[in-house]
Amino acid sequence: CDGPWTPLAALREPTKSVTQARYARAFVHRRAWPGTPGDRLATAGECFTSSECAGAAASRRSGDGGSPMCEMLGLSANVPTDICFSFTGLVQRGGRTGPHRDGWGLALYEGRGCRVFHDPRPSVASEIAALLQRHAIRSRIIIGHIRRANRGRVCLENTHPFMRELWGCAWAFAHNGQLRGVKRLALGEYRPVGTTDSEHAFCWLLAEIRRRYPRRPAAARLWALVADLAAELNALGSFNFLLSDSTALMVHCSTRLAWLTRRHPFGRARLADTGQIVDFSRETTPSDVVTVAASRPLTDNETWWTMPRGGFEVFVAGEPQLGTPCCVHATLSEAKRA
Repeated sequence: CDGPWTPLAALREPTKSVTQARYARAFVHRRAWPGTPGDRLATAGECFTSSECAGAAASRRSGDGGSPMCEMLGLSANVPTDICFSFTGLVQRGGRTGPHRDGWGLALYEGRGCRVFHDPRPSVASEIAALLQRHAIRSRIIIGHIRRANRGRVCLENTHPFMRELWGCAWAFAHNGQLRGVKRLALGEYRPVGTTDSEHAFCWLLAEIRRRYPRRPAAARLWALVADLAAELNALGSFNFLLSDSTALMVHCSTRLAWLTRRHPFGRARLADTGQIVDFSRETTPSDVVTVAASRPLTDNETWWTMPRGGFEVFVAGEPQLGTPCCVHATLSEAKRA
């Protein structure tokens, strides 16, 4: 049960001081209330209403809307959590409510190990995807991807997430976007199996990390390096990605990527693509913290915060570690005007 975020109703009071504004930012990151149908789905500097989100879903159903790139799904939680609910919403976009028919994949961590499922068929027609929607595999970190091919043919080896080993840990990576000229970057010991620009970028990224740090550094140093390397690759085009080293979920936004954190008191969530509703108060404990990241909001009655372009965030046990400031409005008055 990928088990609400902060309704903007909680941010209606005007800001009286800089100190209060800073406190409000921290408070929004750390607390949450059950969403309501009238909540606004926040983007960087702009908000989506739940009705606008539903309209986007309807547009995808009609085939005249939706993202032209792949879509991603990530989860970070402080307890082993299944992703059946959110994955069900993502699967619909793989050929039913969206055009991402060129394969899908899901990586679910267990300790330093990782279960990985790939299928080059559309997720809506995949028996493996159907199995994962029914069978709850619990994990603290999950990365999912549905593909709309623009570089590389549709085949198993070109299906995300990609996996490699570094420092004795399994690294998983999923990307959407296009990187012009990325294959001109020289590779080290990591080599692509398929032909996508995404896998080439992943191999280059890991090689650069290994070159800089032959042994695992402190977490803050690693995250800073990944952010710097992401900025280099982002200069080549569009580099939205989810990345994990089995301890943290690293998220980079180039064009669009949204996230929400659910915690006590939990409420009801409704999938934008199916209308399915889950009452997470019946599926969780008061101490659970679950963050879900997605290319586009998966539910239409919760508050989703969209990262700014070029934004980078890291989630550990469901909690944001960097506090990317543009993920929330800078002041309470700005939140009220949005």
